[in-house]
Amino acid sequence: MVKVRPLIPGRSFSSFPFLIKVSAGRPRHPQHPKHPAHDPRPGLHRHPPDEFAAGTSHGDVWEVDASPRIMIEGHEDDLDSLSPHPDFPNIFATACRSGMVRVWDAAERDVAISAMIGFTAVGIAYSQEVMQSGCVAGWKGPGYHLAVGSADGRVAILDAQTLQPLVHMADVPTRESNDELKYSPAGGPGILAVGCHDTRIYLYKATKGYQLIARCCGHSGTITHIDWSWPISMAGSVMDGHLIIQTTDAALDILYWDPRTGKKLPYNQRDARWATWTSTLGFSAMGIWPDDSNGEMSTQLAGERRGGGYGAVKMSKLGSATMTIDAAPGLSQSVRSSAAMAMSRRTEDATPEESADGIAGCGYLVTTDDFSTIKLFNYPVVADDAPYKAYRGHASFVACARFLSDDRLMITAGGHDRGIYQWRTLGIALADQQGDAILLAAMKAAVKVKRDNGGSAVPAANMEWGPLDATGRVHGPISPGK
Repeated sequence: MVKVRPLIPGRSFSSFPFLIKVSAGRPRHPQHPKHPAHDPRPGLHRHPPDEFAAGTSHGDVWEVDASPRIMIEGHEDDLDSLSPHPDFPNIFATACRSGMVRVWDAAERDVAISAMIGFTAVGIAYSQEVMQSGCVAGWKGPGYHLAVGSADGRVAILDAQTLQPLVHMADVPTRESNDELKYSPAGGPGILAVGCHDTRIYLYKATKGYQLIARCCGHSGTITHIDWSWPISMAGSVMDGHLIIQTTDAALDILYWDPRTGKKLPYNQRDARWATWTSTLGFSAMGIWPDDSNGEMSTQLAGERRGGGYGAVKMSKLGSATMTIDAAPGLSQSVRSSAAMAMSRRTEDATPEESADGIAGCGYLVTTDDFSTIKLFNYPVVADDAPYKAYRGHASFVACARFLSDDRLMITAGGHDRGIYQWRTLGIALADQQGDAILLAAMKAAVKVKRDNGGSAVPAANMEWGPLDATGRVHGPISPGK
């Protein structure tokens, strides 16, 4: 055993040192006498290495030497939820069942800030607009908020910049889990919707100190997904020009609500335009289900939105008053302020060039399931047995999937494997489509060369070599050899 202590300030771990286990037993599988495998275990070497890497039960990877330190910080328990920042494409937050909330920088692939909130965190959501000073007593804004749901019915509101707790709500009498949270879109009524396992949706007025304004009752199962619409068009109705909420439950029901009153809406919403679409049910996602499905296989769903032009933002700049949604000039207000997991613009002005496969109004949709599979569909998915591309990597069911705000990356969170995977998208962000095409061609060429050469590391003759991106720092084969 090698004893090391956590050296990162702010991590609320036990005062006892971690134990990193280095196995000293015999190899499980016999080795070929002519080709013995290298044994990395330091205790078995005549001259043990001065340093080595080791993993802990808390998901961290340590570099152990004279001054042990964490190389990669991990999650201590199951990971159920993540939320992308609505405006900064490299920032997202995760909620771990250990009670640790972390804000990650996707560009650096590292934790930017973390804090222990004192309860089992199962849901998390960024506010979709900058909250102003005065909305919470004693808080000095403006800035974004993070809402975190607990397994015992509580909700904590954090300052997204410092992760300082601002408000605590405990309005669930049965103390059941709050794992589905969604803020209304920017410019909306400023409401946080919280879906609970007690079959109710709790609505809080974020601009008035998170006052509980309504409980939505009518579901017959655990609330699984919440989505907000854009203002709907219903001439002659009291809902004309207002936002509505779409919710689904474990009993496979879809209901619609008036967020101002919490009353259920009896109207058909097939023509409503949605700011987000995470529901696994509904007309726009009916083609995701395989023939043998019982309605429980697809656990999460996320659609991409149009973005680009933001650029990476350092966490230190998120508190600046100038870093608002106006930091992306040239984009329409609706695009800049829509939720990060929103589908691509399903509107009349979406041109073929702005849409999936050149079909006006279409986008892309990602689903996850209990078999660690990630599937990519064209959106809307209305055809039976719709075609898709499947991807794997997680060692557990995939608990959550979200596109970051510029569609360049999609983040997936494994449940029991506690891992975060970054998936790079190709061809979604319009400004990068030409570069994506070159990169994709280079990847295909590299695969072909590897297969043709039987895995040889010797480059093929007459291969054109050059930069693969605009920075000129990444080089590779541009075309296959002749």
